[in-house]
Amino acid sequence: MINEQETDKIMLSAFRYVVALQEQIQCYLNFQINHYLYNAFKESIAIFPRVVSNDDWNELIPTDSSLDDSIQDLKDKIAEIKGSLSEVQTMQTQF
Repeated sequence: MINEQETDKIMLSAFRYVVALQEQIQCYLNFQINHYLYNAFKESIAIFPRVVSNDDWNELIPTDSSLDDSIQDLKDKIAEIKGSLSEVQTMQTQF
């Protein structure tokens, strides 16, 4: 006949078995969830460049009309400097 100590040992052994089984199941579930998340991330990254490149970039950048004026001013200054340089070069050839 089984006494109380042997019953406790059997119950403790069964409890440890159930805990180990639960940990193993948790490990399998974590792996499956991580695998699913990884594949979903990989698929979304694969189409990301196409999604970004298909967007209209002009809508993302606000236009600044003051830049056009600044660019025109710089172009005028460059033209004036080139004109001055050509005048200096013609003066040098005269000497």
